Amino acid sequence: MNMFTKFFVCVVVALAAAQCEAASVQDVKANAFLVKFNKWVKGKELQLKNSVKHAAEELKELEQSLVKNAHENLLESVTKVEQDLATWESHIPKNCYGSAFAKLQGMKKTSAADFFHCTNLTKAVADVGTILSKVADMTVTVLELCEEVLSGVEECKPYVSTKGMKCIQGYVLKVIKDFKTDLPLLKDYFTEVVTAGKDLKAQVESCLHPSKAKLNEELTTLLTSLHSCSV
Repeated sequence: MNMFTKFFVCVVVALAAAQCEAASVQDVKANAFLVKFNKWVKGKELQLKNSVKHAAEELKELEQSLVKNAHENLLESVTKVEQDLATWESHIPKNCYGSAFAKLQGMKKTSAADFFHCTNLTKAVADVGTILSKVADMTVTVLELCEEVLSGVEECKPYVSTKGMKCIQGYVLKVIKDFKTDLPLLKDYFTEVVTAGKDLKAQVESCLHPSKAKLNEELTTLLTSLHSCSV
């Protein structure tokens, strides 16, 4: 092998080695990008799933709180009358007190039944139940959407190239925008949760006031009859 041939072979080998090294570096960069992208998307997936569950939990807590507070509010006047009558029990004829006490218990049961069976309230509670039943489906939707996001980046191959890097930049910015708005397919769910909460509050109020007004009228009648019984 003459000198020129040896030199040529060395150049070819050197170029091949350089190309291999460059390809290796590109592979490392591409893998690093994929690892980072996957970790980022999985983090967003967890955040969205938690948001879906948290929204449902808050709605359920709101329902329980509104109904509990309304029930206590409804019976507040009866409780006060019970306590006051108990304070002055010794000054009220036994038969009159016993009759009044029994009627008070009946009023509490009837008023509570009227409130809890109010058509508007039962419908609002049913609507809340429907939304809560969607949580499992919504978490699956989040998973599917994130899987689509992960697979979509494949369109940018080869990643470590001028065209690939430009594609990645545009794709990542699009995904950031989608995640910022909780992804279009989840917006309806979060809107439903907010609307259901507002509607529930309105219906609790609409059912509470008539029941409370009726109960207060009955209490006035009871106290009037108790006075007549005692004299």
